[in-house]
Parts: sequence; C-alpha cells; structure tokens
Amino acid sequence: MQRLMVMIGLIVITGFSASCSQTEIMPYSDSVADDGSYPNLNLASGAAAPAIGQAEAQATIRSVESSEPGQLSLPTSEAEAMRLRRLGQTHGQDAIRQIEASSANAN
Repeated sequence: MQRLMVMIGLIVITGFSASCSQTEIMPYSDSVADDGSYPNLNLASGAAAPAIGQAEAQATIRSVESSEPGQLSLPTSEAEAMRLRRLGQTHGQDAIRQIEASSANAN
C-alpha cells in the first residue's frame, strides 16, 4: 500500500511540474476569469496595427516634406525693398484712416 501511495504521489508531482513548466501563453483559458474589466492582464495581447516598413516610412516622410512651404523669397531689388519699407511705415496710418472713415459713414 505504501508503494502504491508513493507511485500516485510521483505521478501527481510529475503532472504538476509538467504543467508549471509550460512556456506557451494560452490566449484564453476557462480557468482565467474574464470579468469584463479593462485591461485583462490574464489574456495575451496583440498588436493594434501592423508595423509599417522602411519604404512606407520614407514615402510618408517625403510626402510631408514636399507639402511644407518653402522659404519665402526676399525682395529681389533695392527698389522693391524701399517700397516695402515705405509701405510698412504708412500702412498703419492708412488703415486707421479707412476705419475712421467707414465708422463715420455708418453713423
């Protein structure tokens, strides 16, 4: 009888140790409680989306860079630069005159 008990004990211990050394992650098991809460850390997770390849990444970068506005060009001549300086000095006063004129006409 003692020998039978030892054999049963060895079988049970061997069964437990075999199940504990399992390295495969089971995606879902009936023994895992799925209580509906988020996130359930007992379930194996997966990627939300496939990773993009190097070619697709480079194409996206080129697309974004091509849609960026280029550097604004500066005045090409000294005369154009003088005109813009004059406009900058008088624009504020001209705008105020136009606003006052339109508000006087509205009254």
